[in-house]
Amino acid sequence: HEVFLRESNQHPRVALKTDEMIYVAKLLDEMGVARIEFYPVISMEDREAVKELSKENLRADISALSRVMKSDIDIAVDIGSTHIMLEIPGNPYAFTAIWGMDEETFINKLVEHTDYAKSRGVKVSVMPWDTYRAFYEYMDFFEKLYKSLCRDAKADGVVTSDTFGMSLPQAVIYVIKKVREWCPHTPVEMHGHNDFGMATAIMLSAVMGGASYVHTAMNGIGERAGNAPTEEVVIAIEALLGVPTGIKLDMLYYVSKLVEELTKIKMPSNKAVVGDALFTYVSGLVVDILLKLKDLEPLKETGLMPFSYSVIGRSGFNVILGKGAGKANVELKAKELGIDLTGIDIEKLVEEIKKEAVIRKWEVPDEAFRYIVSRVMRR
Repeated sequence: HEVFLRESNQHPRVALKTDEMIYVAKLLDEMGVARIEFYPVISMEDREAVKELSKENLRADISALSRVMKSDIDIAVDIGSTHIMLEIPGNPYAFTAIWGMDEETFINKLVEHTDYAKSRGVKVSVMPWDTYRAFYEYMDFFEKLYKSLCRDAKADGVVTSDTFGMSLPQAVIYVIKKVREWCPHTPVEMHGHNDFGMATAIMLSAVMGGASYVHTAMNGIGERAGNAPTEEVVIAIEALLGVPTGIKLDMLYYVSKLVEELTKIKMPSNKAVVGDALFTYVSGLVVDILLKLKDLEPLKETGLMPFSYSVIGRSGFNVILGKGAGKANVELKAKELGIDLTGIDIEKLVEEIKKEAVIRKWEVPDEAFRYIVSRVMRR
């Protein structure tokens, strides 16, 4: 359940235009996500995007985040949404303080609006958010809530939401299993954020607990610290849990880079899965081993990689000249540039490369490498 296009509205200093949202949605559909979420009541651009996409016969459901208000539901259905994500603060502390509702009134309100949305002919998932912080203390309430949504309202999905990303994996597994126990015939979903840096772990734990859908966003773009990054969660589910996701993995890098351009939020080089440093090597020892593995079966380069770069659609790995460079880096770079190192003191050349890298606080570019080679030759 891909929430980038909705959550991007809540990420500081991000504002996507209608044509941009349509383009990304089509890519997400091609990539294989099950649902693509928008927030139609937030802007005209979102409504126009949903209207246009409703004509495209996408495989994915177009999901509209809706408050527990019939007017929100009507707008979502009228513009062509095929799925409603009905949201409301589910922490009893919150709904009591904000609206003065008691637990029974809250449950009846959610059931009523779920019934109404289904009467409009769309699928409905119900997301009472910020449920994890209150789950243990209010377990009797949540049992009654989820059972009512599944049994009485016949929701198509029920969501557990760790809105502030503060749950340990064991807690997520426990909660998902408990809700599945209460709603054995209804898909359970997981929504979560990355405030404690655990969003990906939270989603994997949800899958381990039996969740049918996990809510993720490309590049983790979302409110505050963001959401669980789609690219991380997909790769981890496939590679670490061995569960097929139906996602075209070789599109992940391309879509991630496109999202960088549209949002102007550059991913750090050490970002998991799509960071530029993931397949960039500078250590002489590591490069030496990498090159020896390159044509060796059955390991090949993956002996020094978490997964092959080709899996996510990257064309290869990079070897750079930096402070940690060694003989293998230098010889590889010379080969790439067609430079003959015969008769050159390689150890002296490596020493000069290291000095240059320290001065630059960066890698040594090709033109500098050529100059250093010529300088060592003259000496």
